[in-house]
Amino acid sequence: IIQVGSPRSVSRLIQRAGRASHRPGAGTDVLLVPTNRLHLNEYAALADALDHQSLEPIRPPEHCLDVLIQHLVTMALQAPWHPDAMFPEIQASWAYRDLSEDTFNRLLTVLVKGSESLKEYPEYRRLEQRDDGYFLLVSQQTARRHRMSIGTIVSHAHVRVKMRRGGYLGEVEESFAGRLRSGDIFRFSGKRLEMLRLADGELIVKPAGRGKVSEIPRWTGGRLPLSETLATRVSADFQRQRPLSERILNRQWLKQALEETSTIQSHISHCPRLEATMAEQFKTRDGFHLCFYPFAGWLVHQALGPLIAARVAERIPATLTVTVNDYGIEVLSPESEPLDHCQAHWSSIVSPEHLTNDLEKALNLSELVRRQFRATARISGLIFEGYPGRQKSLRMLQSSAGLLYDVLHQYDPEHVLLNQAKQDVLRDEFDIDRLHQTLHELSRKPLSIKVIAQPSPLALPLVIDRLSARLSTESVAERMARLTRNFHANH
Repeated sequence: IIQVGSPRSVSRLIQRAGRASHRPGAGTDVLLVPTNRLHLNEYAALADALDHQSLEPIRPPEHCLDVLIQHLVTMALQAPWHPDAMFPEIQASWAYRDLSEDTFNRLLTVLVKGSESLKEYPEYRRLEQRDDGYFLLVSQQTARRHRMSIGTIVSHAHVRVKMRRGGYLGEVEESFAGRLRSGDIFRFSGKRLEMLRLADGELIVKPAGRGKVSEIPRWTGGRLPLSETLATRVSADFQRQRPLSERILNRQWLKQALEETSTIQSHISHCPRLEATMAEQFKTRDGFHLCFYPFAGWLVHQALGPLIAARVAERIPATLTVTVNDYGIEVLSPESEPLDHCQAHWSSIVSPEHLTNDLEKALNLSELVRRQFRATARISGLIFEGYPGRQKSLRMLQSSAGLLYDVLHQYDPEHVLLNQAKQDVLRDEFDIDRLHQTLHELSRKPLSIKVIAQPSPLALPLVIDRLSARLSTESVAERMARLTRNFHANH
């Protein structure tokens, strides 16, 4: 097995290693090829975790109400059922052990009439209740449509990128388009584009002006988050004192490489410690940089970075650019005052209080929920994708789900499936539980900051990620050489 880059978690490494040597009791050799110097630290941590059988905890999904609605219709396919018998049966499942009777009754309302605002539309009626209290399907057509919709895998949608005055440039994934806010800049089809609006399955853009930071569209599966188990070991053993695992075949070479990274990092800046939040501040021709390293993984950082920037911008006028990776977050400002304010009020900036409300302000959360609602509505059966050979187009599904979302959001904002879609976004897009835990840890730990003259080995990947998205006559390799020219001299 050849693993290019880092598997990002212990469990994922085991799963991939299991693809070879399919013989009882046989071991597996895995060749790990780093694409980043810090991947070597992850490899050492992976071997330690395997020695101690330290795997990531499994978190089974809970309270998936869209799946439960589908299950209730499936049960009605085989025989009518009574809620007094069905409710305790559902509660016996781990995922729904805390399901309240009120929520269960609201699900029955969804099955019987969709919602109070949809009760006049017969296509949203799937079950009806007999006089004896049993629920059964309303028609054979409902049964046929449900059989065609059973399952929970929803394909990733794409949206077309269209110039405001012009033609189409291509397609990007809706997951990327949904994160953009009006005025955001991104590079696509060789052009720098400014996002205007997302409507009817089309991303309307115009040419962007100069001097604005851009980003490159990301595709689902392109970035896997660093697991909490692995991140803790990487930060704790950055200045490694104990010997490497016997599992590693080229231990001497890896030991020298890790010592070199630690020495360069210590000479330019300082190294991570579990008892403090490490941060670095430096200045380049791009502006003033503040880099801090929670080691919480990319999913958490992509919410934490904009959250911190938004909280700073609320207190002091600022234009901030945020870049994140698995190790840390870079906040770039043309002026030093916003970053000084962030340091001076660190504990309140990273407070876990009002987290959801502040996330809604910092991110395009409503658009992300709208996008997720289509998957939720499809799984629960509120929208139908069509029969085989006569499937509805993506644009039709987007329009149907968007219209349904708008109606429920306006007339039934507490609808169980709207809440389900929002919770799915917070869990899947931002790992809200780990984000809350990270904020709690950051708020109680001191900020250990050091002013440095050049990017350190930890800061350099953040700088390179940002520079890679910029249009320049200077190649990324040339800029990397310029930024790292003093590494070995200092070493």
